[in-house]
Amino acid sequence: MENMNYNREGMNAAAAAPTRHETKPKAPTRFNLKDFLMMLLVNWYWFIISGAVAFGAAWLYYQTLQPQYQRVTDLQIKFHRTDDLDMGSYLGIADLGVTNMSNELYILQSLKLAGEVSKALHLDVFYFKEGTFRRQYLYQDRPFIADFKDEFLHHLIISVRPESTQEFYLTKLIVNGKETAIPNPEQLYKFGEEFKLPTEERLTLTVGDTNYPSLVGNIDQEIFVERCNDALAAYRCQAMTSTESRASSMVRISCIAPSVAEADAILQGYIDAYNAQTLEEKNALTISSMAFVEERIAETARELGETESKLFDFGIDPDAEPSSAKSVAADLIDSRLKAQDSYNAIMAQLNAAKDIRSRVGQAVSSKDYVPVLPGLQEAGVQGQITAYNSQIQQRNRLIANSSIDNPAVRRIDVALETMEMTLRSTLDSYVETLASEARQASSRVARYASAAKPDRKSKYDSTSIETKSLSIMREYKQSYFSFLLKKREELRLQLAVSEADTRIIEDPMGDTSPISPIASSIYIKFIGVGLALPAVFLFLIVFFNNTVRGRRDIEEVLTIPFIGEVPGYKPRNLKTTAFERFMAKVTKKPIGIKSNKIVIKNSSKNALAEGFHIVQSNLSFITDSNGKRPQVLLFTSFAPGAGKSFVSVNLASCLSNTEKRSIWIDMDIRKGHKNPLLFKEGECPSRRIGLSSYLVGKAELDQCIFESAANDHLDILPAGPIPPNPVQLLMSEKLAALIEDLRKKYEYIIIDSVPASVIADAMICSRLSDLQIYVIRAGVTDRNVLPEIEKLYQQRKFQNLCCM
Repeated sequence: MENMNYNREGMNAAAAAPTRHETKPKAPTRFNLKDFLMMLLVNWYWFIISGAVAFGAAWLYYQTLQPQYQRVTDLQIKFHRTDDLDMGSYLGIADLGVTNMSNELYILQSLKLAGEVSKALHLDVFYFKEGTFRRQYLYQDRPFIADFKDEFLHHLIISVRPESTQEFYLTKLIVNGKETAIPNPEQLYKFGEEFKLPTEERLTLTVGDTNYPSLVGNIDQEIFVERCNDALAAYRCQAMTSTESRASSMVRISCIAPSVAEADAILQGYIDAYNAQTLEEKNALTISSMAFVEERIAETARELGETESKLFDFGIDPDAEPSSAKSVAADLIDSRLKAQDSYNAIMAQLNAAKDIRSRVGQAVSSKDYVPVLPGLQEAGVQGQITAYNSQIQQRNRLIANSSIDNPAVRRIDVALETMEMTLRSTLDSYVETLASEARQASSRVARYASAAKPDRKSKYDSTSIETKSLSIMREYKQSYFSFLLKKREELRLQLAVSEADTRIIEDPMGDTSPISPIASSIYIKFIGVGLALPAVFLFLIVFFNNTVRGRRDIEEVLTIPFIGEVPGYKPRNLKTTAFERFMAKVTKKPIGIKSNKIVIKNSSKNALAEGFHIVQSNLSFITDSNGKRPQVLLFTSFAPGAGKSFVSVNLASCLSNTEKRSIWIDMDIRKGHKNPLLFKEGECPSRRIGLSSYLVGKAELDQCIFESAANDHLDILPAGPIPPNPVQLLMSEKLAALIEDLRKKYEYIIIDSVPASVIADAMICSRLSDLQIYVIRAGVTDRNVLPEIEKLYQQRKFQNLCCM
């Protein structure tokens, strides 16, 4: 029966085969969107389960998150920039002496300022209660305030359980992450009284008026007090705040904290600390100038006292009115007095300029302020000193909030060197100008004094000349002393009325509801992930599944006649896990069978039985040129595990149910398995008898054939013992004669051969069969081997090949 015909008129369309010359241009598809969507729809319940689990996980996660509140405040920073003080254009250097917004933002975000805020608000000590899912931090509603008397020694966590509004217990002490035993856990401590911890640290728990209501509500509850070092508190405070520029001179400070009260307190603390810092830096120049003036006042007072003491030694009263000759004209006297006042004023300016010039070198070397005397008449000198001091102030602020290696500090140092040379040159010119003016004023005084002398000649001795010189020196010192006293008062007034260059535009404000966590966002994300996980999992299974998924994959590649399909089978007594059942359902891969078993009987009415009946029906439409149906059916597969033995033996049982005798032959003589479930109880043959023992002449045929356990019309011919020459036995004429002899006794002969891709036994035995059936198992057979199966069909390696 080498040329079987497939009756297309009477046969099922699925079993009708195209001609040998037809080829399939399509390759096996790796992913099919429609099938994937259908798989998602079939497994809809996994999305419900995963979504519910994700919802529960989202709820648990939300409960573990600490609510955070955001508060903001707006500040206006006043920048002073006038033409007189703008030395950038004067020196050819841009933006010198002017505070810019980027520097102020840097200072507001500095760790030093955060440390000052945390120290002022005692943020190194915080309070909390342990909840079911998270800590509950207490700030405004804390029941007491812990006042530590000693500097930081250890990182502490103290558990306090109030017994009443007056007493409390210490229930737990954790030092540097390790729990430490409390010497007397039953000891009662009193609020307001100092006590000592086992770590030698002393503290007092104080209850204020604002703490009392919270204390009453927390009786017999554990309140935890945690103390960290100042650096950690500063880092925590810095992490909670952020700044941004809102306009040319507007700054917004934001704070995110576990409570609204704490956020407002931190914002106010930042405002106070920034104002105090800027006011201190603003007054630094004034204080430096006051120190200089005080020094000069003390020095001038000493010199004035020495001059008056010398005048008293000569018997001259310094406070007596000088007598004028009656002959001197009144206008000459007034002119002399005015000239004397002008001379004194110039000398005061000259001495002040010399003192400032002497201080410039010291100030430059130590990067300190150059003293400024209010009322200095030279605008250029005053402006340069002010610009120089402004740069010093900016440099000190940057160093205080960063380090001396800051690039901005280095740029300022370069600018200061240029300003120093310019200032020295200007001061030298100014001193020379004042000295010239002083000489001219002194000449005028001498001229008027000479004109006011009486006509008669007076006799002067050396004593009178010295007393006159002392009187002139005393008068100059008095004038300079009065000048210094006036400047000191001006500096004190300036210090008293100075204010910070900031203005609060908006007090701490913001929503009183937490900005995080946002419940809706968390639930949406978790549920989205929960719904996506099954889809991703199924997609990965489909995408990386290289096995045959069903009939469509076969029809896309193969032109081999397809005689039918049977569903997977799982024994009822086979114990499987939920995961195995899920994987079998998703991948359409039947759960493995431990041994071949006949499950198709006369009374079988299930999907598996119907599948075999369809295959039996399709086989009835296959005939040769003489109209004869195939009698010998050979089953093979590409590789082991395709289920050919199970399919062949159950198809044999199905064919026998029509009261036609059939025989199933195990022709895998290389393996020689016994298949005990195929035989009746107690009749399982040993490995010493079977097909191979008959072929070598060690047993008769009747001795090798056994009745099946499930069907009276089905006989079993086992493989027998493993022979040393299996190929010779399969190619022997005795095997061909055996098949011809069995054709006379049985309506159907089912041969269970070996996989075709492993060894050539299947091709050798195919000469004995009328029809070769290639078993392709969904979920086991690799899709990549389908072209190889098609090649076997096209190359006529099997004469009459079908697949199922």
